[in-house]
Amino acid sequence: MTQEHTNTVSASRQDHNGFWARQSQKDKVVIIALAVQLALSVGLLLAGLLDLGIGKRFALSTGTIAALVVSLQFAIRGFFVDQTAEIDKISRELQDIKSQISRTLEEMESIAGLGETYVKIFRQSDEIKNQYQSSLDFFLRRLSNCIDDKRSGALNLMEYYGVLENLASRIEGDKASGEIAGQGYNGGIWALSFVLDNEWDDSDIYEAKWFETLKRVDRGGIPTRRLWAFDKEMRTLLTREPIEEAGRELVRRLSLYCANDTAFKNTVSYALPKESIIDEHVRLFGKGFFAAAFSGGGLSLIRGVCFDNLLSSNSLGGEIDYDETRIRQIRLHWERYLALAKPLKEYLADIASSSAKEFMKTSWNASIAKG
Repeated sequence: MTQEHTNTVSASRQDHNGFWARQSQKDKVVIIALAVQLALSVGLLLAGLLDLGIGKRFALSTGTIAALVVSLQFAIRGFFVDQTAEIDKISRELQDIKSQISRTLEEMESIAGLGETYVKIFRQSDEIKNQYQSSLDFFLRRLSNCIDDKRSGALNLMEYYGVLENLASRIEGDKASGEIAGQGYNGGIWALSFVLDNEWDDSDIYEAKWFETLKRVDRGGIPTRRLWAFDKEMRTLLTREPIEEAGRELVRRLSLYCANDTAFKNTVSYALPKESIIDEHVRLFGKGFFAAAFSGGGLSLIRGVCFDNLLSSNSLGGEIDYDETRIRQIRLHWERYLALAKPLKEYLADIASSSAKEFMKTSWNASIAKG
């Protein structure tokens, strides 16, 4: 068979399939019925023209009927396949409509709730009403600014640790999905710590629970790169001779990452003076952040202390950054500072007094370089 003939047959099949697909369900039924009538008529006509005997006429009729049965089986099967596909399509469209209606109802309930709040406000006396309205207007303006700036706004302590836990779960899920798909894992955690007064304090119930989550994530083989920025006050605690109790407490807190038996085997830490970070970048970084790089290239970041109270707050809490462009900018600056930093233990050995080094050696069961 020549290539030209093959191409002709293929084109003919495509035209036939295209013709059948273009017909409505009603037209397909009509076509099948006409084909049945035509086949029966042709069989009877041939029998009459050829003047066949009873036996041959019977054989011809039987063959015609058998061919019709086979043709009808294929036609009916195709008909029901088309009907099933059409029903599935309608079912999906109905499900989409149901989801849209559900979302619309939720939005309407939220709007109705806001309307009820306004009604309650305007039922108050003028003095109380003005105060409530002023508070609500301030909140809405602040919320609008957060939406425009693609961030969550200030989270309270419970919300803050809640979103941290959620991000940790997403990171673990990302690694598990890659391994199940046989694609490996190329994501990880990148973080910055300014060593706040109540950071790394296991006496706080939220922070202690977060420690356990970080340990679980690290044990799961998820790599972490953490940059530590020590301000002048923190450095002074380590440079004093002899080391004081506040300095010892700082060393004990750092043992989480510096001890020989650290639970963070997959975490690599670097350090530099906080003054090395310019003010513009401090505002971008907040009071530190916990961020994830996902296998698909996406980024997510939770900033310690939000933009709105950055300059006045020295406690934990924070906000979610939803602007991936800004997060990529933060990561770029963070990587540049990481390149300037020293490994954490090396940095601490360089600035620590002799008594501080001895206490580090005892506390961490580690060899500390002599200054």
